[in-house]
Amino acid sequence: AYAFEGRRYDCGNKLGYLQATVEYALNHSSLGSEFEKYLLELVAARPGTPALGWYAALRLAQMDLEARETSQARARIDALLKEQITPAVRGAALEMGGEAAYAAREWDEAAARYSRFLAEFPNSPEAPSVLLALGWAEFRRGRMDSARETWTRFATSNRTDPRAPAALLLAAA
Repeated sequence: AYAFEGRRYDCGNKLGYLQATVEYALNHSSLGSEFEKYLLELVAARPGTPALGWYAALRLAQMDLEARETSQARARIDALLKEQITPAVRGAALEMGGEAAYAAREWDEAAARYSRFLAEFPNSPEAPSVLLALGWAEFRRGRMDSARETWTRFATSNRTDPRAPAALLLAAA
């Protein structure tokens, strides 16, 4: 078996083929920005489909993050958070905004985004991962007591999570 890097698409079905084609076009060095503009215009022109535009913006921000274009990802996420979006999109945008800020070494912003996510979506399935990320952002900010408290809170509230023992070790250090 051949091990490859990147995302795999099932081009044997129509949806997989279209997804691969769109991703290829968006990542193309000379056509990517024009194709992205076209997609955004297409979505904007379709009345009654704002969610499609929101998810497209999230996916583009995710691609920016993967390409290490953190400022572009943060700009997309900030624009999205200014709109009237659904809670699911808001949660994803806050989480991704924290990741983008962390990748940009903006520890204060990352901590703020993670904290907002946890305040607004404490019961989300992503909350444990965001809580761990908040601990790392606090660590990077030099706030060791806060980082330890966050990792301890993670471990005690997620006892069955396989990351709990590592969180306790981090908290004890």
